[in-house]
Amino acid sequence: MPTVTYRPPDLLHWFSTGSHEALASAKRKGKAMAKGGATVKENIFRAASAAVDLGRGAAADLVHRQADTVYKLHDDHLDVRTPLSQQSVKYASVTRIQAAGKDKFSIEFDGGTLTVRPIAHLVSGRIRVPVGWMRNGIEVPYTMLLDELSAHCGLEIEPA
Repeated sequence: MPTVTYRPPDLLHWFSTGSHEALASAKRKGKAMAKGGATVKENIFRAASAAVDLGRGAAADLVHRQADTVYKLHDDHLDVRTPLSQQSVKYASVTRIQAAGKDKFSIEFDGGTLTVRPIAHLVSGRIRVPVGWMRNGIEVPYTMLLDELSAHCGLEIEPA
């Protein structure tokens, strides 16, 4: 059986754009403070606003980096690559797959636990859905990775 690769969809590159815009805004506010001519109250407001922009930029950058998570399903094991680590789990060592609430799933195996959560959610009004995956280049729902992993392990996904 060929290797199946799950990766986040390309739409997450927009987080990188948001990160750059927030950091640029913080720089502009910092330069405006350095020019002088403003009251102490105005400078405090600009500093606070710049700090908020830096926080937004850092958060957007973090989401963009997390989007580099890739799951590869092989014949006998799963490889998970994140920006900070790489892990390999044999299907035979998986003892439990459990829904952990809010679109999060816990995979317990001999020697550890792996958590699968959405890279991001799409929100429109009160509707919030997890962003799906690209499975070998084809867009699929978020839970398809877990359903396929469940089938490889011969386990049912337990409810939360």
